[in-house]
Amino acid sequence: SAPVAVATASPLTGNAPLEVSFTGSGSTDDVGVVSHSWDFGDGGSSTLADPVHTYSSPGSYTATLTVQDGEGETDVDTVSITVTQEGTPGECTALSAPWSNSDVGSVLAGGSACSDGQTYEVSGSGADIWGSSDGFHYVYQQLEGDLEITARVVSLSNTDNWAKAGVMVRNNLSGNSAMALMSVSPDPSYGSGPGYTLQHRSVDGGTMTSSGHNLGPVHVGMPYYVRLVREGDTFSGYASANGTDWSLLGSRQIPMGNSVYVGLAVTSHKNGVLADAVLDNVTVTGGSSSGGNSAPVAVATASPLTGNAPLEVSFTGSGSTDDVGVVSHSWDFGDGGSSTLADPVHTYSSPGSYTA
Repeated sequence: SAPVAVATASPLTGNAPLEVSFTGSGSTDDVGVVSHSWDFGDGGSSTLADPVHTYSSPGSYTATLTVQDGEGETDVDTVSITVTQEGTPGECTALSAPWSNSDVGSVLAGGSACSDGQTYEVSGSGADIWGSSDGFHYVYQQLEGDLEITARVVSLSNTDNWAKAGVMVRNNLSGNSAMALMSVSPDPSYGSGPGYTLQHRSVDGGTMTSSGHNLGPVHVGMPYYVRLVREGDTFSGYASANGTDWSLLGSRQIPMGNSVYVGLAVTSHKNGVLADAVLDNVTVTGGSSSGGNSAPVAVATASPLTGNAPLEVSFTGSGSTDDVGVVSHSWDFGDGGSSTLADPVHTYSSPGSYTA
């Protein structure tokens, strides 16, 4: 007979980083279970019967146990893990350096933005980000050179099917600036639900048209991650359901100056009415401050550096420095796990040599 997989875990919920003890040794088979294979749902895995795994990032995960007996028969069981944000979110307050915010173009209702350091709440009016001139609210910083901006669009008011929230790079802060926008809208195909698009204005003062300046929409759920990458005058738009597996929507050539404005854009597509958007997991990498900002200095330490599996390691990145402040940390533990905490804890389930 086929084996019977039995997967349990404790705890089932908690703040990140969350260490979970999994148990698969309760699985049974008439001729004996010969192997266990765990997929923790965040890129981590183990072949132990009863492994320990640490989830570094908030989210909902499904851990899958596959057991096999001596005759090659298999069975699968799953257990759900919910990881919440560490600590209590703070009050949403005015933006701090390096971020600024302002309305761009023609808006009939003034926008606003605030952050608790992890989540950004942005309200914007404006007729659209489209045509010959844009109207929206912008949270931005001025940077030079190649760069990348990523954000997760958690929610957006459905003030219009084509309301937009996402990440943007633009040449200047005038309404008709050259720009690239990777955004999510509530229902851009009028009946298919949320979708993401890559839109651009090729030159300052140019006009955007559906035939030449729009890629998408691609229909997805919300929340959803969006990303813009600038390499010279090439701007590429990406999207992801989980912030790990990315799909390239397309790339466009958009001549811009070395110094650009990069940030979060929200338009209601209904001028005079505010659309409220929530974005998190915001990161900006590459680029340098137009004011002569120096690059940060990353300092990574860990303890212990060696030990038997499963090995729990405490990482420290909070010693990294920058002249205007470090705004984000991103760890890759080398085994498929990752974290955006400054000082995460991660458990290596399998023997091997890893570079974090």
